[in-house]
Amino acid sequence: MATITIDPTETLPNICIAAAERFVEHAATMRATGGKYARIAEQFERQAAEARRMAEVFAAGDPFALTYDAEEAAPMWDDVTTMADHRHQALRCAAAR
Repeated sequence: MATITIDPTETLPNICIAAAERFVEHAATMRATGGKYARIAEQFERQAAEARRMAEVFAAGDPFALTYDAEEAAPMWDDVTTMADHRHQALRCAAAR
């Protein structure tokens, strides 16, 4: 088992703000297709708003500890990376159309 202490007022708000900015960029890319992907753009806009709200929540939070099984978590990170790669590839394809 591994334990990390997280101060949500430091990194987590920044992660959420960066995600919100990326969602806004993705929404703009989808809208640039001329309405073909308007529903996807709306989803990205909702995600951007939610990420901004989460940044505010984390910024007001207290530090906490998180305990996890490091061996069990390792394969999960491979899956997350693969999913992110597929998502970015799909966005690039949509933007190219």
